[in-house]
Amino acid sequence: MAFDRLTIWMVCLSCGLLYWRAIALPRDRARGWAIVSGGILAATVAAVYFIPDWAAGLGGGLWVTFVAIPLLGVRWVDRLCLGERYDLASRLAAFLCVLHPADGWVERVAILRGMAWAQAGNLAAARKWLDPDRSLKGAIDRSAVAQWYAVNADWTGLLKWLYARVPKSVLYASPELMAHYLRALGETGQVNELVDVWEYDRSRWAKRIEETEFLERWQLYLWAFSGRVAEVDRCLKRGARFYPRETQQFWLATAQLEAGRRSIARTALQKLQVRANLPLQRAISWRLSQPPASVNLTPTSQQILSRWASKIGSSKPSASRSRPMKVYATFFLIAANLAVFAIEMQLGGSENFRVLDRLGAMIPDRVWEGQWWRLGTATFLHFGTPHLVMNMLGLYVLGISVEPALGIGRYLLVYFSSGVGSMLVTAILARVEETPATLVVGASGAVMGLVGAIAAILLSSWRQHKARLARERLNRILLILGIQTLFDWLNPQVCFVCHASGAILGFAIASLLIRKR
Repeated sequence: MAFDRLTIWMVCLSCGLLYWRAIALPRDRARGWAIVSGGILAATVAAVYFIPDWAAGLGGGLWVTFVAIPLLGVRWVDRLCLGERYDLASRLAAFLCVLHPADGWVERVAILRGMAWAQAGNLAAARKWLDPDRSLKGAIDRSAVAQWYAVNADWTGLLKWLYARVPKSVLYASPELMAHYLRALGETGQVNELVDVWEYDRSRWAKRIEETEFLERWQLYLWAFSGRVAEVDRCLKRGARFYPRETQQFWLATAQLEAGRRSIARTALQKLQVRANLPLQRAISWRLSQPPASVNLTPTSQQILSRWASKIGSSKPSASRSRPMKVYATFFLIAANLAVFAIEMQLGGSENFRVLDRLGAMIPDRVWEGQWWRLGTATFLHFGTPHLVMNMLGLYVLGISVEPALGIGRYLLVYFSSGVGSMLVTAILARVEETPATLVVGASGAVMGLVGAIAAILLSSWRQHKARLARERLNRILLILGIQTLFDWLNPQVCFVCHASGAILGFAIASLLIRKR
């Protein structure tokens, strides 16, 4: 079947790319991923030759279990950590360790449990997990010690430890340690040094910071300790909006304190301290007992801050920007597709041509007879479970990037315009070439439209900021489009016209929407 070949193709492609990327990273960071991706690739290829009827199911099952679930899971762990929900993050990370026990994931669970105990007010239990006296064998150990200093709001001690125990090259290579370092500079009143690090050393870690979603946190520290209340508020409404409400109030009060609104800030902090968890209580106690002196920014620092405030305030949407916890339109579209698929199964099966015709599959002859509604309904129908799974997986992976970047309204416009437009192009081509009656279903055109939209967003970011990361990600999108085109040509059962026209429409519409925004 065409979709079995599609599954095998996608498993081999994704595992091959993952293996290639894993072996290019330091051994202690990605050895587990190299073993997993290489093993799945070998098992799938072997199954193709020895048990071809089971190859797609075996390869797809292994890929979902040991690649898709861990990768999506670790993304949620990161989001939970940014939201300071450490107890839930530690439980999810412990489950993921069962599927992927390598690459430091087990040690990370210990840190998350320590943070959870600290939030609960049990510093003795937290110390057992974080262990500030441990030997520094790697990144996990350094992260644990830094977290211990942060939990206790010992910012002077943190700076001394970083200067004495962590080489500068290691510090600048770790987004997490850099976050602690920047905050410690601000907490101890060294705001000009904080601005200097942001401006002059940013190129060393600009690529990794965008990949790990630490950028918004670093910006938050920059604006708060420089007394930029408006920028802090803007930052909290954008990437850092999934912080707990208490944390958001803390940083707004910090900015107000630095801006000279001492009475308002102290009142807000005192009220907040009553209901805060232990780490936040200690941070508030530090702020109230040792409030930062009035910011005495140098002219150079003021120019840097003004330039960055203007640049960030006028920036266009980016596919790499920190995203909110929920993407409602994407989940709605997935739910709608699943509901329609359930109806297909109830009426006689998703591979029954009569059922698909009855529910609104795109048949060019019927469309030209006046049944235009088929151009839309066909995008919610799928031929078989593999077809549905692949499209919904693509919709989720792409949707969580495109929806926050464009907004719900523009996102839905791109999705439906690409899906309906690709069906219309297919119908027109069938009419012009007088091809035999065909039946076309699937959200592939709409999903490829999201690929085109990401390309438009990254191209806009690269043109505006000449960002190397945007250029590299744009090249990856172009590679995906090239591979997809090759696969479509090699598999006549797959609608090449739908995919190509969907990607083109998505790129064109997203480009227009970005310009008007």
